[in-house]
Amino acid sequence: MNQSLILRCLDDRKVLEISGLSALSASDASGQFSVLPAHAPLFALLIPGLVVCKIGDKHTYLATAGGPFICRDGMVNIISTRFVQADAPEDLSLTLKAMQVEEGSTRLSHHLHVTELSRTLIKRLKEWQELR
Repeated sequence: MNQSLILRCLDDRKVLEISGLSALSASDASGQFSVLPAHAPLFALLIPGLVVCKIGDKHTYLATAGGPFICRDGMVNIISTRFVQADAPEDLSLTLKAMQVEEGSTRLSHHLHVTELSRTLIKRLKEWQELR
């Protein structure tokens, strides 16, 4: 009988593995639920939110964009488009705010790049039509 859980979080950028969990809490559309070592197999679809992992007398927190939650044989897999880990909820909040600013800047940069490409393409097409 497993005395602890292993959590594996997967997104498009990384894989995070946390072992030695004594409990894990998450939420799906029906509400919050918890998983303990030797839990029966479980599949759920997480809603965006907080996953709380208990390791001994400490906690670690994950913010997740939601996604499949698969628990089987002492292994919990969460597959999400994004997740962030922190040891304190306050740290999680600061990290998420920083990510939001960074992603906003990246989106603006991409938008400006696409706009410039479109202008260049239109200009070149007009030049090409004039040559014909």
